[in-house]
Amino acid sequence: MPQGAWGGGSGLVGALLHAGARNVVMSLWPVPEKVRAEMVERFYRGITEGQSPAASLRRARLEMGVRRPYPAAWAGWICVG
Repeated sequence: MPQGAWGGGSGLVGALLHAGARNVVMSLWPVPEKVRAEMVERFYRGITEGQSPAASLRRARLEMGVRRPYPAAWAGWICVG
């Protein structure tokens, strides 16, 4: 596993998990604000419906893939934890 933002227990994600965060959801590359807002809205909708963060992110990615077929909008989102 490469070192970096989430590799080897170091970096931002490792620090957040070490500090007590149960999950960290992030994009591996920059996403335009409008697309990011849409993705986060879909993600939080799943959370409020009782889905786990991983299931909610999966659903949001699938929905975004239908709505915005270019992978740069949805493929880089990950859930760690």
